[in-house]
Amino acid sequence: MNEANQITNQTTLYGFIAEEAQQNRFAVTLNKRFKSAGDDAMMIPMNIRPDDFYFTVSNMKQSHVNGAVIGFEFQEQALEIVDSASPACERNGICDSVTVKEGKMHGDLLLPKALATLAERSGAEKIAIIGATPFAGAVAHALQAKTVALFDPWIESVMALQQKLGIDIDINRLAEGMDIDLSGYDMVMDFSQAASLSMISKLPRLNLDIKQPREASALRQRCSELDAAYSGYDALLDIMTETIYTYVTKESR
Repeated sequence: MNEANQITNQTTLYGFIAEEAQQNRFAVTLNKRFKSAGDDAMMIPMNIRPDDFYFTVSNMKQSHVNGAVIGFEFQEQALEIVDSASPACERNGICDSVTVKEGKMHGDLLLPKALATLAERSGAEKIAIIGATPFAGAVAHALQAKTVALFDPWIESVMALQQKLGIDIDINRLAEGMDIDLSGYDMVMDFSQAASLSMISKLPRLNLDIKQPREASALRQRCSELDAAYSGYDALLDIMTETIYTYVTKESR
């Protein structure tokens, strides 16, 4: 068992790579899972500047680090470094997790699966996604067994994303000056960089984004104004680390 912060020659090491990894609770939360399960494993937060990302990740192939979780800001770059990647990575053009075996690095996309698991456990069947981003597309694909509607100011962006994913998505425009009632959905997920969501007049019982408390969140603000429940990054840590834990322990066998 890995006690406290002790690392031995037998400890399985993982990295959490982001510009502000040490200020993020992801590694701490995952390490609690390792410890409670009695695993001799540890995730190390690694603050990396954009200029150093390629060097750091590519050199993991020759290091004692068995894999890493990649911060949102580096996920497109990560896909350029791996030797192989899952179909989800190739389809969406991003990679949030890497594992290293025999000097080769494999990329995968796991956090969208975590959000799909959350939707399943919450009983959400109709889900509205805001923002036609690669990560939003990955989540939409993971949710394809549900009824998914995608909202964005630019219909063309939604149509291009739908064509890329090859799945059935309800396409909708969401822009200033409109009156958007989302109360007919079970859950809203916002992956946009919108400064305001004032056009939304009603929200459902479940509303989430991946913004950290110190980050501005248009959805958090609108939930406050409409007295609706909101979940951000910290509230999602348990389901995200559960998904990563299941994956890395399976890969290490």
